[in-house]
Amino acid sequence: MKIRSIFLCALIAVAGCAALTGPSEAGPIDTLYLTSGDQTQIEAVQGNSVVNTFSETGYQYPIAVQSTIVTSGPSGGAQYTLSGTPTGTTTAALPFNAYDGTTNGVNNFVVNFDNGTIYRTGLNYSNPTALFNASNAFSVMGITYDSANNSLWVSGWSNNKISDYSLTGVLLTSFTVPVSDIASLAYDQTDGTLWFGTQHDLGSSRTLYQYSTAGLQLSTAQYSGLANDNFLGGEFALSSAVPEPSTWAMMILGFAGIGFLAYRRKSKPEMMAV
Repeated sequence: MKIRSIFLCALIAVAGCAALTGPSEAGPIDTLYLTSGDQTQIEAVQGNSVVNTFSETGYQYPIAVQSTIVTSGPSGGAQYTLSGTPTGTTTAALPFNAYDGTTNGVNNFVVNFDNGTIYRTGLNYSNPTALFNASNAFSVMGITYDSANNSLWVSGWSNNKISDYSLTGVLLTSFTVPVSDIASLAYDQTDGTLWFGTQHDLGSSRTLYQYSTAGLQLSTAQYSGLANDNFLGGEFALSSAVPEPSTWAMMILGFAGIGFLAYRRKSKPEMMAV
């Protein structure tokens, strides 16, 4: 059983409301970290506000977030605390153009924008290893790890498609959205949804979009404080506190077993006293 099924009833309810009222206007509950390499800065967004902005130590876009923020770029990257302080740790340069990144806690993943190939790297972006090809050159840019499904979502740049792949490159599902030039694709573990931006509104109040993994638009949020910021990388912090799918399954089976034993005790007739 996948963790995604736990949210099924909630998503059905949200889908019903969205069908009647349209998407809401609310930003992410968790902190979303965005990299604007052209401006050499990282923005932290939560709700409808930009809650923090801090400088990068160079031109950096690919981003992975756990207890720290780790970036890369043509000349390498750096590690930062979640509040934006450089730790002094540097990361490897990537030998190709990549503008977004993600992590599963064991490896980082990036997209080679020049040919659409998905790469696995070390947690410091070292030793990139090609996994599979997701699209043609200049067609995909965004990437994020789905911890509920142990898979990778990638987003279109020259198209308006968002696709989910297994780590071995099997296409699991895809859906289209009403914008192209999709950037900063990020998966939020808290509610199992996807967030992204688009470069179409560069130079004006920037918009973030929230979608369910079934392709339903749930929310949008606009940020005047991000105007002219060319954010292309984006990630929420990966939390090790979220159980893997197999752990959820064991927990659910355990609760089911406890309930069954309680039912048997209640339904078993008591011995009559002699």
